[in-house]
Order: sequence, then C-alpha cells, then structure tokens
Amino acid sequence: MKDPKKNSYLSSISNVQIDSLAHKLKDSQVSERKLLDQGSSLKIEDEWLTSEGAAEYLKISVGELRNKTSNGQIPYTKLGRSNRYLKSQLRELLLKKMKGVHYGN
Repeated sequence: MKDPKKNSYLSSISNVQIDSLAHKLKDSQVSERKLLDQGSSLKIEDEWLTSEGAAEYLKISVGELRNKTSNGQIPYTKLGRSNRYLKSQLRELLLKKMKGVHYGN
C-alpha cells in the first residue's frame, strides 16, 4: 500500500520545477565542459603519482625522491604508509627550477 504523505509531496512538485532544476544541472555541466575544453587552468581532478611514478616524472631515482621529500624540497601527501605526489605540483617545482637564457627578453 502506498504512503499518502509521500504521494502528496511528489504531487506538489510541479513539472515546471523539475524542468527548471534539470535545465540548471545541464547548464552547469555545459559550463564545466567548456572550461575544460578551452584549456582552462581550472582542473577538477589532478593526477596523483606513486613514489615510483613521481621519480620517473622528475627523472631522478626513488632514493633521491625520498631524500628530497624528507628534506621538505618536494611536496607530498601521505596515504596510509605510502607517499603520493600531485603531478601539477611536481611540474610547478620543475618550472621554478628552470635556468638559462629566456628568449625574447
């Protein structure tokens, strides 16, 4: 047997309200997709790397990565007993360390 309170609540929601909510959801998804398609710096997700992956990305040994992590030179997050590294943070670290002549200056 159906609950009369539940039916009265559902019947009080108009189709216009449902359509309005659906339209807002669709608009937010389209806007989000446009930002990502335009190469915006806003990222919903970033890639997390293991120690091995981070060392490979930085072109250093895992031991050197551990030393630099312990010395506070490389940012990381602890996940259980493992370290995880955000690829975007490692990229920023590499860009900060760039040396040499910059063209156009």
